[in-house]
Amino acid sequence: MKNTKELKTTEYDKKENRFKTIVKRLFNNKLAIVAAVVILAIIVIAILAPYITPYKYDLMDIASKNQGPSLKHFFGTDDLGRDIFSRIMYGGRYSLTIAIIAVLAAILVGIVIGSVSGFFGGMIDNIFMRIMDVFQAIPDLILTIAISAALGSGFDKTVMALAISRIPNFSRILRANVLTVRTQEYVEAAEAIGCSKFRRITKYVLPNAWTPLIVAGTMQIASVMLSLAALSYIGLGIQQPLPEWGSMLSAARGYIRDYPYQLIFPGCAIALCVLCLNLLGDGLRDALDPKLKD
Repeated sequence: MKNTKELKTTEYDKKENRFKTIVKRLFNNKLAIVAAVVILAIIVIAILAPYITPYKYDLMDIASKNQGPSLKHFFGTDDLGRDIFSRIMYGGRYSLTIAIIAVLAAILVGIVIGSVSGFFGGMIDNIFMRIMDVFQAIPDLILTIAISAALGSGFDKTVMALAISRIPNFSRILRANVLTVRTQEYVEAAEAIGCSKFRRITKYVLPNAWTPLIVAGTMQIASVMLSLAALSYIGLGIQQPLPEWGSMLSAARGYIRDYPYQLIFPGCAIALCVLCLNLLGDGLRDALDPKLKD
């Protein structure tokens, strides 16, 4: 009994020390921390948008349409007199929420497929991986457009289209790690003492195989945001009057010569988010890499 307690204490200390090492490495990466702060600030602004925006996102003022940036309208107004600054702040609620939900959904399905495929192998692995090959044979954006066109526009349908096209990436990442982890001694020991396959997968395999999904998920959020903007730009995805950043670009494309600020500011919002997410993903990858020394 005493040895069991000592073993659990030692295991807990190792996990705690590893967590501290990861946090230390992450905080040593200044760009990643700045990126994390910017992303957090964007999320907070998006959440508080109804309370801090100077105008409602759908408030139209025809008398003030197509006005340039000013103290009254920081980013100017669009062709219907709506305040672009307010719409960008609101737009973060849709762009970030859809991207995060789509990635989380893809990760959950990818965990199921990757863990089952990697752990059991054989025919199950072949069936799952061949299905994933079919999906991966089609570029992500093309597949997303095709699914979105078939399902139609709307919040839930857009999330589904974006998630389905990302499942193969996550399932393959997890499968590769499960193939390595399942041969470790502690997994074989769990099998020797009679642990069920479900328990071995959930308690011993997945906790030691899912770490790369954190990095992949962070970077995929950036990729999904770009795909979402592309969908909205071509008339799929989120539609007007909802202020998703891609739909704002689509609405302003006819005014690019006369009123370029209507495209510049939403485009900068997308670029800033994608840049910060990629920088944060790079920082997490370096922090989670066990080969790196402190």
